[in-house]
Amino acid sequence: MVYLTILQRRRRRRRSTASYGEVTVCQALQSDLPHLVGISQTAGQNIVPADAGGGDFVIKAWEHEWWTLDPRIHWNDFAFIGDEAVGFARVEAYGPPDEPESGWLMAMRVKPLFQGRRVMARLQAHLLARLPHRVRLNLYLAVGSSNERMRAACDPKYDFYGAYVLQNFMPTAMLRADRERYAAVVTIHTLGPSDRGAAWAFLAACLEHSPTLLIPGRYYDFRALTPTALDDKMRHGRALCARDGSTIVALFFEFDNRMPDGTGWRRVYTCCASTSLDVPKLGSVLLAFGRAQPTVDAAGVGPIRTQLSVGPCIDRDGRDVEPKMSAALAAGNYTRPRSTHLRVYKVTFQPRTTERR
Repeated sequence: MVYLTILQRRRRRRRSTASYGEVTVCQALQSDLPHLVGISQTAGQNIVPADAGGGDFVIKAWEHEWWTLDPRIHWNDFAFIGDEAVGFARVEAYGPPDEPESGWLMAMRVKPLFQGRRVMARLQAHLLARLPHRVRLNLYLAVGSSNERMRAACDPKYDFYGAYVLQNFMPTAMLRADRERYAAVVTIHTLGPSDRGAAWAFLAACLEHSPTLLIPGRYYDFRALTPTALDDKMRHGRALCARDGSTIVALFFEFDNRMPDGTGWRRVYTCCASTSLDVPKLGSVLLAFGRAQPTVDAAGVGPIRTQLSVGPCIDRDGRDVEPKMSAALAAGNYTRPRSTHLRVYKVTFQPRTTERR
C-alpha cells in the first residue's frame, strides 16, 4: 500500500500526461525504473540473444546510457491502465540537440496481458506528436525477423527499408591467392579531415544507387545518412576508408557503442562499397578490412570480434543479403552466425487519435 501511494504521487507530478480511452500516457522520469522493470519482466526479458549476454538491454541502458544524453534528444513515455504501468516506448534523436535531424523509435514494450488493447498505438501517437518536425519526418525502427507479432504490426503500417544481417569475420579462414593479390593493394585507414569532401561525394553516389541507405547510430540503432552523420562518425574515429591507390572503394562505419560478447566485445560496422567492384575485388576489400581490425583494445583487453551489419536488402525472392554481397562475404572470410536478420522501417507519422479525453 505504501509503495502504491508512492507511485500515485509520482504520477501526479508527471508532465505531458494525457488520456486515450482506458490508457493514460505519462512522460517518464529517471526515477521510473521500477515501472520499466515490471514491464520488462513479462515483455522483454529475452530480447538480447544468449551469445550477446541475454536479458533486456533497456534495463541496463536506463541508468548509465539513456539519461546521460542531452534531454533534448530523447523522449520516453509510459502507458498506464489504472495504476499499472503496462507499456513503454522511447525515441532517441541524432544531430545537434537544438535541431536534431532523425530519430529511432525503440524499447517498445507492452505487458502480454494488455496486448491487443491498442496500448502501443495510443502510446506511439502521443510520443510521436511531441517530436520535432524533422525527427518525425526521419524516424526509423527495427524488429527482429523472428518477432512475428511486431512484423505483423510493422509490415502493413511502415515503409520497409531493408534487412540488415550480421556477419562474423573469420581471421583464420583458408587463404586463396586470388583474394590475397587485391587485398594487398587495398589500404584501410581512419577518415581524417582531408578525406571529408571525397568521402561525402562517395556517399552521395551510394545514396543515388540505394536511397534507403542508413548509417549506424547508438547500440544497434540507425540514423539518416547526412553530412552531419558523417562528421559525427569522423569526429569519434568511427569512420574507416578502403582505398585502391587514391580512389575510395568502400567506407565502413562503426556503431557508437561496442557491444558485449560473452568474454569480450564486438565491434560492429556497416559497409558502403563502390558498385564498380566485382565480386572477387569486393571480397578482397572485405578481407583487408577484417584483417585491419584489432583483436584487443589499447589496454590489451580482448578478445574483440569484428562484425559487419550488411544491408539494407529488399529481395523479392526471400533473400536478405544481396547475391553479390553474399558471394563477396564468403570470399572475404565472413560467416553468418544466425539465420535471422534485423528488419528496418521508416515510421509513418500517425496523428493523435480523436478519442483523447
